[in-house]
Amino acid sequence: MQKITRVGVYAFVAKDRDLLLVQQKKGPYAGKFDFPGGGIEFGESLEQALRRELAEEISFEFDSFHLIDNLTTTIAVPETTSTEPYTFFQIGLIYGIEGFRPMKEQPTREFDPIWVDPKTLSAEQCSNFLWQFLQKHPSQT
Repeated sequence: MQKITRVGVYAFVAKDRDLLLVQQKKGPYAGKFDFPGGGIEFGESLEQALRRELAEEISFEFDSFHLIDNLTTTIAVPETTSTEPYTFFQIGLIYGIEGFRPMKEQPTREFDPIWVDPKTLSAEQCSNFLWQFLQKHPSQT
């Protein structure tokens, strides 16, 4: 079985009791809530990757960021009509964001940002990565 590893950067943005999340459209977490963010491309700094991912995914920008945590998770992804089964290993660096705001020029975004009260979420609704974070950091959510 194929094994895929992804190292990514993800944004933790809270407003009142809600977290800014996206609902994945494809991949191992299709249909589940997740942090906005994603893989680091070759040659990118962590900041460049996080800025690019937030611009592409939800058309937001930010002033500064700080590391909250790094987590890992593994999921067995079953075979579909278009892919063979594989094991997905995710290494994620989660950053708190300051000065978070919509971009002045709104490029086409991949996801609609969704504000969700994390206390209303179940494990079945979340990516393994998001659920692990929520269990580890209940005071931040």
